Amino acid sequence: MGTYLANGIVQEIVIEKKQLERQGVATNEVIRQLEKELDINFYNHTEDEAAHVWKIKQEMFDDNLAEFLDTQFKMYCNEKDHRMQNVIEDLKKIQTAEELIALAESKSLAHFQLLGYITEYIKVVRNNGFDTDIAVDYRLISYFLNGKIIMECYGNIL
Repeated sequence: MGTYLANGIVQEIVIEKKQLERQGVATNEVIRQLEKELDINFYNHTEDEAAHVWKIKQEMFDDNLAEFLDTQFKMYCNEKDHRMQNVIEDLKKIQTAEELIALAESKSLAHFQLLGYITEYIKVVRNNGFDTDIAVDYRLISYFLNGKIIMECYGNIL
């Protein structure tokens, strides 16, 4: 069994409408619970027949992302490795949000990549008063991705 820790900037949030209908959950309740997880004012909400989708506003990338990540990397370790420095140098060259997303999608940088959907659950009160878990899919630009394999049998060996 493996465990991964991903730290990053949430790019997109998706909640399927079918699951809301199946669970008898009102959309406004889902939004209220989602607001407890993150500030959805930083996202544009759209919906189609299948899902509710929140995409990060492009102006969120207008600030100095390279400086932000440089600070994050310094908190992570005393000395940045060459891969962390490559991220900072590449981000300083970026002009638009589209270029930033393209860089993250390329997965050429270990400390800056776009991750597919990560599913987490939020508790929402249904129309009948009982609560249920609703799956929320997050797509994020990860700047830290660490993995550790945990072998349950090692507990007896050591």
